Amino acid sequence: MPTTARLRDILAAHEKAANLKSAALKTIVEDWQFVDSGLHGTEHLERSGLDYHSRIVTSAYTEEFGQSGQHRWHRDRNGNTSPTSDLDDTSFIAVRVLEDAADPKNDVTVAGQTTGDKPAYVLQVKRPYYRHPEWIYYDAASGNVVRVEYFQGSDRIVSTYDDFRTVDGVTQPWHVHDAWWDRALDDDWHIVSFHAGAPIAPGTFAQPANTMATNAALTRDALQAQFFALMPVIRLKIGDRGLDFELNSAEPRSFIDRDVAAQLNLPTYGQATQLTTGDPWEYWTRIPDADVGPVHLHDFAIMATTFRFNPSWSTKVVGVLGYDFFASNVVHVDYANKTVEVIPEKMFAGDKPVQGGIELPFQLDDGVPFVPMQIGTAYTDRVIVNCAEPFTYVFGPFADAHADQIQEVHSQGRSRRFVPFADEGAYGTEADVWVSQVSDLLFSIADYQNLMILTTNFPYGTSGKGVDAMVGNDYLHFFDLYFDYPHNRFIVRPNKWFYETFKKS
Repeated sequence: MPTTARLRDILAAHEKAANLKSAALKTIVEDWQFVDSGLHGTEHLERSGLDYHSRIVTSAYTEEFGQSGQHRWHRDRNGNTSPTSDLDDTSFIAVRVLEDAADPKNDVTVAGQTTGDKPAYVLQVKRPYYRHPEWIYYDAASGNVVRVEYFQGSDRIVSTYDDFRTVDGVTQPWHVHDAWWDRALDDDWHIVSFHAGAPIAPGTFAQPANTMATNAALTRDALQAQFFALMPVIRLKIGDRGLDFELNSAEPRSFIDRDVAAQLNLPTYGQATQLTTGDPWEYWTRIPDADVGPVHLHDFAIMATTFRFNPSWSTKVVGVLGYDFFASNVVHVDYANKTVEVIPEKMFAGDKPVQGGIELPFQLDDGVPFVPMQIGTAYTDRVIVNCAEPFTYVFGPFADAHADQIQEVHSQGRSRRFVPFADEGAYGTEADVWVSQVSDLLFSIADYQNLMILTTNFPYGTSGKGVDAMVGNDYLHFFDLYFDYPHNRFIVRPNKWFYETFKKS
């Protein structure tokens, strides 16, 4: 119903109720219990200003996030730690920011007031670049936020807040419930311990070391591998079964087809595996023991999702090995000889472990490798190395910013194409793709001139620093690739195809 309440009065009442300027908010240590899509767990969260460290534990996995100064990091479900520029929306599910209405960059209006025994003022908040507004409900009597409704894509999520308590001068809800568009995905959070204002040791926020439960290669061995359109497929042995997995350097996690996971009786730990409609939903599981050549994986956390790929009549690829596999091994991809091998870390301890190799400037960002590349005259260091993708892509924002260097070939037109970038429901999505022309593409010591390159408007890497391009096998195959994550480096070596193709400048 309509209300005469003014926006500034509603926000002032909320600020007073939440005690947002309390000195106690400088440091917070809290513990939560939760149920998320049927999976039970706990979260321990410590915060000091912008620095934080969260530890999320379930019966299926442990995952950690943190920030120290300007350095942000993530330890994944397999114990691999990587720097990250992505925004962390996992650690703060229960303590998400509720101050959107007070943010001056947002467009806020008083929508009205609810009726009933506990009336609330409703503010409509339109955030920049968001398609839909959100609606925040402020209890008329206390000023506390008691409900938020917002959209994720085309789906409405309703969050409710209750059991308000004041501890160490901080007033907040000790119970949070999120009702998703399908009740199988609902989550529920309860505070079990809360302290504010106490000092926290600075070392609490530092990036921890890897703890992945794997036995890295002890000998230099070639894996059982096949190449399809230059994409490496390797054999993973689980018990008495040999299963083919795509080796993908651009994936921060690993996948297995949900039907194969069911055949292997891999656990679900109570997590929802389908919606109330019966439609499948991805979930995390664990492979107790598996072998990839000389590498043994133990309690390997992997996502079960829909994954069906038959590159030939005799080969069925049932999953993807991503950063989880690369992190603890030196992996060598040899396109010319169609081999993949793992190399003991000790053999790569020196400064120049590959004769004739070129160490490229390299950074890991949440398990994804980035290298520099020049496209036309435009330089970027936000280019993903993807040894599983046949083609190289330039992404929309970068292409728009350098339209004079990346010119669309209009005669080719635009089309919808399946691209294997993971999304929420399956491995891959469709995106608009078109052909552009660039004068030069400089990768390592190769200068590819006057070439056609695929461009897409797919918003890959919208959080963090974003992604400008992805280099695929159409240009990578002129090199041997050495992914040396244990020593934080990426090395390429020109192969015979390189010398047959390129001339010295």
